[in-house]
Amino acid sequence: STARSLQQPLGRARAFAQQAAVEQRGSSAVARVTAGAVAAAAAYGAYRACESWALLKRDEADEVQLQMVPEPAPNFVHPYEAWPWYAKAWFTFKRSVFLVWVFAPFMCASTLVLLFKGSTSCRDYWLEQMLECTQRAGAAFQKFGQWLSMRPDMFPPDVIQALSKLRADAPAHSGAESKRMLK
Repeated sequence: STARSLQQPLGRARAFAQQAAVEQRGSSAVARVTAGAVAAAAAYGAYRACESWALLKRDEADEVQLQMVPEPAPNFVHPYEAWPWYAKAWFTFKRSVFLVWVFAPFMCASTLVLLFKGSTSCRDYWLEQMLECTQRAGAAFQKFGQWLSMRPDMFPPDVIQALSKLRADAPAHSGAESKRMLK
């Protein structure tokens, strides 16, 4: 609810900018640039106001102090490195089978997209499977998807929009839940 209340002023600023753009359609380029600058300044002002309001409302009890992690000993060896070769091979095999299983629906959806080029329903299903499989594959794949969602120079807009859900639609939980998980 706090995030939504913070987004309201930004939504109003966005609506102001859109209204100014509609009103300025027939105007000169200078007038449109000026209206855009005013709208951007209003949006930035609303953002800063929300940010300072959030800082004021922040409760010190929500802060979690973590102990410093000690530096590893100079002769530290990661447990994986201490495993024998057959344990490493088994681990790699299990992870590979898991990833093939997780991404199988995405591979099937990719085949459908290739067979039925131009089908929007196949493309939508493909995007849905891409998102779901990335979420199930683990944190490294989710981080990679988040990074890809910020690269509109590399992918089409629908892929960027689907992957941006890895950033925007992350499940939220309370500070108390975070404290409980950390303890």
